[in-house]
Amino acid sequence: MSRKFFSSLLSVSIATLLSISYAQAKTPSYMSLGYQKSQWDLNGSSLDGSGWFLDGQYSLSNRLGVLGGFSRVGYDQTDVAEWQVGGRFQQNLIFRSVIGLEYRYLNLKVESADTEADEFGHRAAINLHVEFGSSGHSERPGILELGAALTSYESDDRELFSIGYRAYLNRGFSLALHLQTESDDRHWLAFSIREEK
Repeated sequence: MSRKFFSSLLSVSIATLLSISYAQAKTPSYMSLGYQKSQWDLNGSSLDGSGWFLDGQYSLSNRLGVLGGFSRVGYDQTDVAEWQVGGRFQQNLIFRSVIGLEYRYLNLKVESADTEADEFGHRAAINLHVEFGSSGHSERPGILELGAALTSYESDDRELFSIGYRAYLNRGFSLALHLQTESDDRHWLAFSIREEK
């Protein structure tokens, strides 16, 4: 009898938490502009580069959004440009956290004095955002952002991992710093500013 009671209580508690999470889920529309420093170990050479990126999302509903982005990084005599388009699904979890699933279709162009590559690919990603504390004078909390992705290009598959922190200046603007690594041979440190609607 008590076992049945506790099982029912647990089921009701989980359903309540999930319904609260569903009610609070919000996929914001945003636009981010950023600067990145990058290192790429390519064919036995270590290339240092820097560049900019633009990333955005248009919210379709509380849990769905359309994604788009473009980036350009200039290395030593090599330029890398990438555009992306895709979608995102997110669900609030308990303990002020959000899990997101993303798909992006992308095009990568690499140009140098003697080489030119143009590849299309697919990227599937999962990320976890955890709110904690407050950031500066903002009422909104800071957010720890963790991510993992697998990109399938025409020539190979590459894993991408990222960790970052977002601090809100006010209700709509935030600053973020992210460290990313791709298949142990390409690394980024990215700084960005975002406006959310």
